[in-house]
Amino acid sequence: MSLTPGSLAPSFDLRGIDGKTVRLSESKGRYTLVSFNRFAACPLCNLAVREFSRKAPELAARNLRIISFFESSEENLKKALETWGPLTFELVADPLAAVYSQYDVPTSAWGFTKAMVRVGAFVESFKVGLPKGVGQDGSKTRMPAAFFLGPDLRVIEAYVGTDAGDHVPVATVERWLQQVAAPSPAAHHARASVG
Repeated sequence: MSLTPGSLAPSFDLRGIDGKTVRLSESKGRYTLVSFNRFAACPLCNLAVREFSRKAPELAARNLRIISFFESSEENLKKALETWGPLTFELVADPLAAVYSQYDVPTSAWGFTKAMVRVGAFVESFKVGLPKGVGQDGSKTRMPAAFFLGPDLRVIEAYVGTDAGDHVPVATVERWLQQVAAPSPAAHHARASVG
């Protein structure tokens, strides 16, 4: 993975599913999570997007911008939204995986095979309902990934799935936010010295 903590995140300027332009440059001055899912029909991504949808308003209240990519056509993503319901974060279709390539999001045949042991997650995904009328239109071997960016648009943390169902947990994102919100020991010492 070439994007490591301290790397400047590659810029993008694309149309989101809602028709508005999604520009990474508009994240300057705030924290941003850029997440990469597989494709709209992926059962494991189905669960991840629902979890983030539930928590997104709370994360946004903590000044986190979420931009979520799918390696799917705009048409398939819009169909998926009929099942998922409205999302409170920015959703971008990248069927040619152009931004995936910029962020060096990997594919792995072994990671795809490894995900087959997630039987419980597959069952749960079918129970909550998969997007209807949406076929697979992304790479079957794509791994999920997420990049937590600072106000300077540099990577603070990178999370790359070890299998097709290994999405960044919301709890991990919450921990990242806590870490950047907490004063550094040096700042605490300086305040104690002044007082």
